[in-house]
Amino acid sequence: MLQLLPLCEDTGIKPESNACFWHPLFGWCKGEIDVRLLRLFTYVQKQLQCLWHPAFVKVFFSDVLEPNPGNAKKHSLKMKRPFLSSVCEMYLLILLTVKNFVSDILIGLGCNDTVVFKIWCFFKDTTMLDFEEIFGTKSYILILSLLSQMMLYMLNILDDFDLFEKQRSFKNEDLAEITMFLNNLLFRTIWEEKELSQFSHCQGLLLMLYNRDCKKHFCRKEHWILQGFKRRILMKELDSNTNRGLRMLIQLPHIFPHQKVSMKYSSCPYSLFFCVN
Repeated sequence: MLQLLPLCEDTGIKPESNACFWHPLFGWCKGEIDVRLLRLFTYVQKQLQCLWHPAFVKVFFSDVLEPNPGNAKKHSLKMKRPFLSSVCEMYLLILLTVKNFVSDILIGLGCNDTVVFKIWCFFKDTTMLDFEEIFGTKSYILILSLLSQMMLYMLNILDDFDLFEKQRSFKNEDLAEITMFLNNLLFRTIWEEKELSQFSHCQGLLLMLYNRDCKKHFCRKEHWILQGFKRRILMKELDSNTNRGLRMLIQLPHIFPHQKVSMKYSSCPYSLFFCVN
């Protein structure tokens, strides 16, 4: 599967001319589709749908769903990382390739609330949220990318009662911990000018959590303001109009004290990116 999917990765395109045709699996494609193959797509679709059927998902993620023994827990988790990262890579390729079924895939992956939470626990326990280890290990980036997409879709469909009152999937303190981690991860990506291939997925999840927190607080008052970093250094970066400073202002506006920055940049169009707490 991991060898086959990359061959189809570039099939989906934006319709730019009359030479594009709608493919039942991949969306818009270049080149005409052989009509003799159309009836076969129904069978191919049924076969692909097995990959995100709840029973298959449970098997694929069985390593993280099974409880770990108390002794040598971290070592046993590390042993499971290669297989889990391969599974995550497969689903990421499927999401990228079979664009017509993205919603179905994410629903299938998230139908068991335990899976999403267990993947986060696995990621946290194996990395200890060490940024250097995360940046330097491809498998962790793959796991984080799929986790971000699964959580983002989950947050889109859960209402406030399910998310905050019933605390379905995640407790409020878990959500606060995830936001703190993503906040610092994305800041370091920008500040240290590191490469993070899945930046947009992580940023989308972080901003979604921020918007939900604005509606109903699950974090403390100054949780979103960047901690452990001198604010005058950040303000100096903005005053210098560096690409790094402007990128943080646009992509992570919540890490700055709103009142100070909004007064300083009240006439700047970038102030439109700020949300009032």
